Amino acid sequence: MKVALIGLTPHSLETALLLHEQEANLVLFNSKPAWGRGVEELSLNATWEELTSQRGREILKAGFDLKRSPCVGEYLENYFYPLKEYLSNAIQNISHEIVRVSKRSIALDEEIENHTRLHDLFRIVFKVIPSPETIALLAGQEKELISSLETSYESFLDFDVVIDSDFKAGYLGNNTLAIGEAQMASEAPLYYGANAVTQLEQSETEVALVGSGLLAAQFIIKNENWLNAGGQLYLVSHEAVPFQALLKNHSETNTKLKKILEKNEQEYLAAQNTYLQKLNEWRELDDFVQAKISEPSQPVPKIVIFAGHNVMAINQLSDRKGKVFLTLELPEFRKVLVQKENGERSLKTISVDKVFALTGNQRNLDKYQGLRLESYNRQLCQTELGLYFLGSKQFHENHYDCKNIHQEIEVLLQSLLQYFYRS
Repeated sequence: MKVALIGLTPHSLETALLLHEQEANLVLFNSKPAWGRGVEELSLNATWEELTSQRGREILKAGFDLKRSPCVGEYLENYFYPLKEYLSNAIQNISHEIVRVSKRSIALDEEIENHTRLHDLFRIVFKVIPSPETIALLAGQEKELISSLETSYESFLDFDVVIDSDFKAGYLGNNTLAIGEAQMASEAPLYYGANAVTQLEQSETEVALVGSGLLAAQFIIKNENWLNAGGQLYLVSHEAVPFQALLKNHSETNTKLKKILEKNEQEYLAAQNTYLQKLNEWRELDDFVQAKISEPSQPVPKIVIFAGHNVMAINQLSDRKGKVFLTLELPEFRKVLVQKENGERSLKTISVDKVFALTGNQRNLDKYQGLRLESYNRQLCQTELGLYFLGSKQFHENHYDCKNIHQEIEVLLQSLLQYFYRS
């Protein structure tokens, strides 16, 4: 059995271990930066028992406290990377970007007499960019040949089974692109996904954080010192009460986040009381004294929350380089408690140094347009037999959740065994 694994994640690594012991021929497609890079100190919100398999622990001879929740760095160093190294000789790695996944020959609406659609292999087409070393080896060949290899070309491999645990970062909008988002230049200060958590620099004074899930919580925790040093954070969330769903669960991450949010509220209330006191004192001054003294400025919380809002549009003005403008929309049907400092208008614009889109992870189905996905479900994709999505239970969630790894893999393996039994 030849199996394609798409994306190097905890899900795909555990699956590779089990399939390797079943003597499967494994090929891993992974063109993204290393999983977990840049967020090593953040919590995974899962215990060692939930994160690791018994077989994996046996191979690595690891003695973890199974009830403890490690941070990303601990998990990577003590389990993920060692297990990846153990499997290095068993997995062929391909770092090229996948263009499309389809059936080799069968049409989308076609059936094979006396066979299932599994009778036809999956074909993965990927983009190959020749290395300078490859081009150098062709020195002396025809110019047309060398010229043709200076740009990318497509290649392919065929497989019995395709297992996808890959995700792409979400959008600024509510599950869709905001107006102008697709046209933003690659060098624009707009960052997506887990790696964005580490992209805030101390020199920035105002930034926007879009999302209120685990990634957004981790962003706030990691950058608490920046907030304490005077940074201004605009939090945009479609939730009526941002982080409400997340904070229902008890974890180290949630405890830290709750303390930061409570501190922000307490400091703002204290500043508001001081402001009102000074305002009253200023109003009691004689007119000629008031004319010489500015009216006290109303305080703004370190974290300004736009609850129930969507990012409708994003743009940069040519004469305001370095600044990004977000247009926010508050739909009428969302009944939320509006902060005084962000107003009750349905449309408003904010200007920031950087924008961090941490709206979560979404399944990238674009490359599967030639396959049957009409009844794709959150547990396991079985619409197209032989194509499986791991992590699908978290498809609409706002973070990569590792808690259900082994339950999902067990369902997948049971399905594979049924498939081979039938064949």
